Amino acid sequence: MDRRSWLWRRKATEKSPGETESTGSVSSQSERYSDEQAYAAQSSSHSQSLEVTSKAIVADEDVNGRVKTLSDKLSAALLNISAKEELVKQHAKVAEEAVSGWENAENEVSDLKKKLESEKERSSALENRVIHLDGALKECVRQLRQLREEQEQKLSEAITEKTHEWKAVVSDLCPKLDAAESENSTLKSALEIRTIELDLSTKAAEAASKLNLESLKKVAKLESEIRRLKAVARKAASVSSFCVESFTDSQSDAGERILVYENSDHIEFDSASVNAESRSSNLVTGPYYLRNDQTHGKNLIASSFQNDLMDDFLEMERLAGLPDAEARRSRAEQFTESRYKLELDAMINKTANLEQEIEKKEAERAELEVAMRRLLEQLHKSQVCLEEAEARMTELEVRLWEMEGLKGDAEKRLEANESKLRDTAMEIESLRVQVELLEGEVRSERAEKAQKDGRLGALEEDISRLKEEAQLQHTSQLQQAANSRDEVKLKQTQELAVAATKFAECQRTIASLGLKLKSLASLEDFLDDSDTIPGLTDEEDPQHPESGCGPYKSDPSYLISDIRQSEYIRDKLSTLSQKGRARGVAVANLSEKGGRGLSKLSRRGSKPGS
Repeated sequence: MDRRSWLWRRKATEKSPGETESTGSVSSQSERYSDEQAYAAQSSSHSQSLEVTSKAIVADEDVNGRVKTLSDKLSAALLNISAKEELVKQHAKVAEEAVSGWENAENEVSDLKKKLESEKERSSALENRVIHLDGALKECVRQLRQLREEQEQKLSEAITEKTHEWKAVVSDLCPKLDAAESENSTLKSALEIRTIELDLSTKAAEAASKLNLESLKKVAKLESEIRRLKAVARKAASVSSFCVESFTDSQSDAGERILVYENSDHIEFDSASVNAESRSSNLVTGPYYLRNDQTHGKNLIASSFQNDLMDDFLEMERLAGLPDAEARRSRAEQFTESRYKLELDAMINKTANLEQEIEKKEAERAELEVAMRRLLEQLHKSQVCLEEAEARMTELEVRLWEMEGLKGDAEKRLEANESKLRDTAMEIESLRVQVELLEGEVRSERAEKAQKDGRLGALEEDISRLKEEAQLQHTSQLQQAANSRDEVKLKQTQELAVAATKFAECQRTIASLGLKLKSLASLEDFLDDSDTIPGLTDEEDPQHPESGCGPYKSDPSYLISDIRQSEYIRDKLSTLSQKGRARGVAVANLSEKGGRGLSKLSRRGSKPGS
């Protein structure tokens, strides 16, 4: 039994590739069903006879031919339906593209309108801003001009006032300054004269002091000569002690007088030198001290001269009282003394003359000092006037500096105002540039607006043209879809009728095949016996399976393949009916979409016109 089932399976597998080439692809469910039918056929085929199998094979060949023709028709119908579906899809895509293009164009138009409105608002805002800036610019220029004129007027008034004041002050001070300069020149000339006179007086005083020194030197020489003579007289040694004492007393008195005179001369010389120094140090207080020195010198000279006269008188009385011898000796000495006294008197007279000259010079010096003091007072007054003039000049210079400071401040203010004017001019220029730029932007925006208006008009024309084309295309598509729908319906009805007839024929063939299968069940025993007979299944010609009673006609797998084909045809018919219903629904949906698209196009076409 296992061997027989294996043979059935082998023969079925040998036959199945040719059948699949002729009938097409079969679903997995039908294959499983065919396998089950094959197992059932194996159990029932052993009970049928060979004659029944031969008749069934002939009927099966007819059924195969019919099934092939039906499958060809079905494939052609499927190809036609797929082509129509592709056309319907293309028409739907074209309609959707037209609707989407119309929506995109409408969106672009709305965007362009919004941009146009925004540009209009922007241009109006820019124009308002330009007008406002022009008004502000004019107001700034007016204020700047007014401020500049006011500042120039204030500066001119201040400069004129200060120049008038300065000229008045200068005119007042110029004569005073000239008078002070003339006084200074006269005082300088007088001072030079007085200084020359003082130099001359000092030179005369120096000459007198030199003569006084020479006289003192001569007196010293006379004293030395007197001492020498005293020494000679002592060597003579014939004079009495009284005479000697008297003579020595007289000589000592004379020496004392000479010393007193020398001291007085030294005192006068020292006082003259001190007075000269004091006069050179202080000219104002000098005359008072000079007068004191002159009176002091005169008193000393008068006292010394009186002392000399008293001494001479006493000496003459003393000599008169001496004896004759001593008188002779004393005469010689007296002669010499008288000679020396004469010389001394001459020197004293000279010194007196010199002193008189000195007194005259001192008087002249006192007069000069008085004049000098007057000149100094005048000089002091002139210096005070000069100091006052200098103070006035300093005040004027301070005022001049203040005026210069005010002028500098005014210049700084003027420079600041000029800088402000320059800044405002620069701002004005920048504002003008901005205004020009804004005007250029406005012009460019107007040009863009004109271009956009042109583009908008062109787009509206394109949109209207696209609307017309879309309407025409949609109407043509609707007509084509209606025509194609009618044709498809007709073809579907025809194909359904043909398929129904074929299905009825297939049912009849299936029923006959069932009967044949039942008859084949009686052949099972015969097939068991045929397995033992060698060469029964292999004697037929494999290249001519249709001739005679070969294994092709007696193979139950062929029947199973017919059953499979019938089931496949049934499935195909059901799928075709389902596809027909789906296509009808799709065509109805397309018609509804086309109607909605036309209504939208009509509404959109009515909006721009309104």
